[in-house]
Amino acid sequence: MKKVLSFLENLLVISLLFVCILVFIKFVYGINHETIDTKYLWDITYSDIKVTDGSTGGEVNNDANNLNLSVTLKNEGEFYEFTYQINNNGNFKAQIAKINKLIDSKDNILTATITYADGTEIKEGDIIESKESKGVKIRIDYPKQEQKIYDELTLNLSFLITFVPYY
Repeated sequence: MKKVLSFLENLLVISLLFVCILVFIKFVYGINHETIDTKYLWDITYSDIKVTDGSTGGEVNNDANNLNLSVTLKNEGEFYEFTYQINNNGNFKAQIAKINKLIDSKDNILTATITYADGTEIKEGDIIESKESKGVKIRIDYPKQEQKIYDELTLNLSFLITFVPYY
């Protein structure tokens, strides 16, 4: 009788150990084979950066949705203009939380006009719907003057829009 009880005890311990190992393997397998829930995505990108015909003396770079622009204009009537698209590819509406516009221009003679493509002002609180795009236009003009006072004017611009989900 003692041998039978000892055998059943050992069988029970081995069975419990086997069940624990199976549960552990299932747990590890579940971690390694998780799928990403793509039901809720956040994806704001800039695309289609295009320089307008007639623009002179500039170069624009997109660095992680921070646009950097360097422009040199020499004569009245010269300008630099480019457009780009803000794309909300995510599943949430995107609200503009902050607009960072840093302009470095000698004596602030050159200024940058930044609007949506339709000419309306970009402001904090604006919303871009899910799966939609908005065009943005940035333009720098050489100032009008009676006599040519300036030989060459340079402007450096860093422009970043920070978005937050809007529910």
